[in-house]
Amino acid sequence: MNNLPPNSHVLNSVGVPGTSPDVEAMFKTAAGFDFASTILWEHVDWVTRKFSGRASYNLHSVVPAIVCATFSVEVYLKCLYHLETGAFVKGHDLKRLFELISPNRQAQIKTYYEEVSSRIPHLVAMRAQHPDKTHYDLEQALERMSNGFVDWRYNYEGIPDGSDFNIGPILPAIRRVILDIKPEWKTLLTP
Repeated sequence: MNNLPPNSHVLNSVGVPGTSPDVEAMFKTAAGFDFASTILWEHVDWVTRKFSGRASYNLHSVVPAIVCATFSVEVYLKCLYHLETGAFVKGHDLKRLFELISPNRQAQIKTYYEEVSSRIPHLVAMRAQHPDKTHYDLEQALERMSNGFVDWRYNYEGIPDGSDFNIGPILPAIRRVILDIKPEWKTLLTP
């Protein structure tokens, strides 16, 4: 395993004294925020089409969609970390949380991320337009949105530099790796 990120804490399987964190509940929580972000992105798409591509009319839905998506990625990564190690980790830094995952699982996530990304028209177009940039790779997406949960929920203080919305393909990639380990959890997904 990789070293722990600064300002992160690993808790033993008991976690906070007197409590026992529930990894299945973590998965359900991540899936719930994943579902919420999907609903919000669908609203953003609808409003964007209605107003002829002027997405600025819908920033009030974009921000909650990003916050829900980045929080979902965070909890999915923490869930996966627990499934691998039996320990729980704290912190919001997506890139650092990803680095805690075993190299084998990281490779699985990358493979699934590429599969999902190859089916998203705007990402395919952007990659074709900028083949020299790694901006659309998993590591770059994690780096650019690493503190998205913290930064975007305070967007009224200013939209973070270097942030983008390429978090979407990460959600199904991590979820699929978790479901490879725990296929019985498929029934826990929010409809």
